[in-house]
Amino acid sequence: MPTLNRADLSAAIRNRFAIREYDKDNPVSPQDLDFILEAAHLAPSSMGLQHWNLLVITDHALWDKLKPVAGGLHNSLDGASHLVIFTVVAPDRLRPGGEHTLGLWRAWGHKGESLERRRSNLEAFLRENHKIRTDREVIDWAARQAYIALGSLIQAAALVGVDSCAIEGWVPAEVNRVLSEAGVIDLSHELAVVGVVLGHRAGPPDHERRRRPKDEVIRFVRGA
Repeated sequence: MPTLNRADLSAAIRNRFAIREYDKDNPVSPQDLDFILEAAHLAPSSMGLQHWNLLVITDHALWDKLKPVAGGLHNSLDGASHLVIFTVVAPDRLRPGGEHTLGLWRAWGHKGESLERRRSNLEAFLRENHKIRTDREVIDWAARQAYIALGSLIQAAALVGVDSCAIEGWVPAEVNRVLSEAGVIDLSHELAVVGVVLGHRAGPPDHERRRRPKDEVIRFVRGA
């Protein structure tokens, strides 16, 4: 593939801020939205299990129902174009013998001994390597994978000039209740874990970027 211009990429990444006020007259184009969502769709995941689904919400009535239980949305939906919520596959479906994992492996052509090997490897990975046993621990593991996809989505948005703000300030049980009552999700199949707002900024960011010095954050471990 052709080499991308490093200076342009760096400028796009540096232009990314957590934006909370958007231009309602400048929605995200279908082409840009497709590119941004594809970045999340193609993101890596532990053992390739693709633990997440994406809800792309433009229903403002549902936004209003979510705001009372998601404080992070109060100042982040003004003029926004889209709200994307990441859900993760419910624990029973994600475990080694679950509907989600078995369905993926069979779709990839695994059966018999090959399928059993996959199941056994995942069992050891969860229980022995990472001590993941409870439903809460499975959800947390899946959520970590969703955050990988969230990072890919946010960076892809920045590359095409679309602004964003990740949303974690909410009451998970209540957000899931609202989505379930709206008929958007089946809680036996998936659970919301994080969201992101998309749009185009209404003006310059109202805050400076504050980061720790790079040489404090990044350490190189070199051999002799």
